[in-house]
Amino acid sequence: MTGGGTSFHGDSDPYLVPTEHPWRALADRDLTGKRVLTVAGSGDGPVFWNARGVEAVVAVDVSRKACFLTELKRAAYGMLHRQEFACLFFSGLEEVEPADAQIEGSGRDPKACYQKVRSLLTGPARAFFDPLFDGAPEGSTPLTRFLRPTDRIHVALFPPLTSQAAYRAWAAGAARPVSIVCAPVERFLEETAASFHLIYLSNILEYVRRDFLLAEDDGGFRRFLERFWTRVDRALEPAGAVGVYIFQGQDTHAFSHAMEDLAIPLHMGYKAEFIPVTIRPPGLDKAVWRHTLVFLVKPASRKSLGEA
Repeated sequence: MTGGGTSFHGDSDPYLVPTEHPWRALADRDLTGKRVLTVAGSGDGPVFWNARGVEAVVAVDVSRKACFLTELKRAAYGMLHRQEFACLFFSGLEEVEPADAQIEGSGRDPKACYQKVRSLLTGPARAFFDPLFDGAPEGSTPLTRFLRPTDRIHVALFPPLTSQAAYRAWAAGAARPVSIVCAPVERFLEETAASFHLIYLSNILEYVRRDFLLAEDDGGFRRFLERFWTRVDRALEPAGAVGVYIFQGQDTHAFSHAMEDLAIPLHMGYKAEFIPVTIRPPGLDKAVWRHTLVFLVKPASRKSLGEA
């Protein structure tokens, strides 16, 4: 995300829960030993990638609050039981009551849950979260302020809250290290000397495009994309993949337009793999959401752009 954008910037509020569901499409994909660069987002993605046995994870986000939340999520997965985790982040929401119903004592108190993980946070993260919890009413979590009204339905779809087995798997991922970098993705890509087997971009380019369109600068967006994809290509290992999440089914016109608008680098010789993601949100009778996880696979024999 561009640091000066209006959609997301250094002081943007984070997402409390992921609104994308790439894990539904990755159950059978072998990620063992891969180096992954991912958008930090709600802080759950980096833990998920680690749980899949990757070699290393770097989480990047332009929002400092998203970086702080990534710290808190990783600490919470590692230190708290599932019910305490639900209490810390989602206390009071009816969507998580089944996981929370049998908890007594400190597990019912978000402030007590926060104190269990506070020592694992960096100083800047503690300086951000401490006033939120100090000022919160008794028995209530201040973190639900980051839950947008349209995001609430995703709480019930979030794997660690839906089963103990899923929570244990993600908690195992939290035990492994994550490098957190607070910076725009494009700047990180420009400055890093590291290389990755997977670069997961979520849907950040949609927000970048929106900012350029609001500025009535379509040409600027095209120039941005050309530079951006060149940087991605330089940081990606041969036969590596770029992951892009599109909130449309592959058979829709909106999906085709999204692919065209993002100028995804098929001209660089990348091969596209489309993985459907089907979601049936609870509480919406007969509703079905169809999303697509797009993997763009770099040729195995070609050097990165700009290499000698």
